[in-house]
Amino acid sequence: MTKKRSLFVLNLAIIFAGIPFLFWYYHIDGIYMNPTIEYKNGVDPANLKLEKRDYKRGEVVSFHTAFCKTRPAEASIQWVLSDGVLTIYPIRRNNSVTEGCYPKGEGTTLLRIEEIPNDAGFGCDHFFSATVSRDIGGERIITSGLQTEKFCVIP
Repeated sequence: MTKKRSLFVLNLAIIFAGIPFLFWYYHIDGIYMNPTIEYKNGVDPANLKLEKRDYKRGEVVSFHTAFCKTRPAEASIQWVLSDGVLTIYPIRRNNSVTEGCYPKGEGTTLLRIEEIPNDAGFGCDHFFSATVSRDIGGERIITSGLQTEKFCVIP
């Protein structure tokens, strides 16, 4: 085999080996394998249980959660209150959660969402939803959603 042909075969081998790795790196790792957050103790991120059912304007809404952070990541979250009108809250960044499980044992822990605005309508069709972005390095950002159960805003 000539030197030119050997270089061509080597380059071709590198390309064919690299394509599956890049696909795994950008589309599988952190999403389907080795996720940054694993929910536990029956927590459903699409139906987060709230601290209580009825809230007044100005009160802070909190939800029950239990999760394990399995790898380093910088996270940001943006909550939206839906009640027929969307109230969009500012993005919050949280880089202080270290790897590990919260709470350590069984049960759940309460985390703060946001305060109900003073102009929120009354009724029982309110819920919060959020977009969570986790930067796991290497130009990779994993985005997922959260949503609470419905709750009431009372006078």
